[in-house]
Amino acid sequence: VSQRLNADLDLEGTLEAILDGVRALRFSGARVLLLGPREEAPQLAAQLGLGASAGLATGLTGWIARHHSPLQIDDLRTPPPELGELGELGALSVAGSPARAFLGAPLRLGEDLIGTLELFSARPGAFSAGDLRLLTILAGQAAQAITNAN
Repeated sequence: VSQRLNADLDLEGTLEAILDGVRALRFSGARVLLLGPREEAPQLAAQLGLGASAGLATGLTGWIARHHSPLQIDDLRTPPPELGELGELGALSVAGSPARAFLGAPLRLGEDLIGTLELFSARPGAFSAGDLRLLTILAGQAAQAITNAN
């Protein structure tokens, strides 16, 4: 994965390489959201396998952006109450089914947040702690590759 991300790619090619690189995590849908230079609202930069309404669930992205921390939710129907209000999660669909599990990581370059890398599954409990560690490592590599591509 890191070899492909270190290749001399434009932004579109880099985003494609990122989504291709996380396939080992067996997700139903994925997306990369990027922040503007003034940390404006995240913009969808790339997605794979998500329904058209996926843009509605910005609460997950917002939580990652506010906390600069990865996030794992085993069942989106019953997110942990300590996460607070996450917005409308029921609108998320992956591969024609409701999204049930979520795994997301911040795209950080040093202390600067440039976006998020998020995975969804139609199966509750689909992601493990090992998946979260791997996604976090890949997100670090992805942030560097995105910055180099810009």
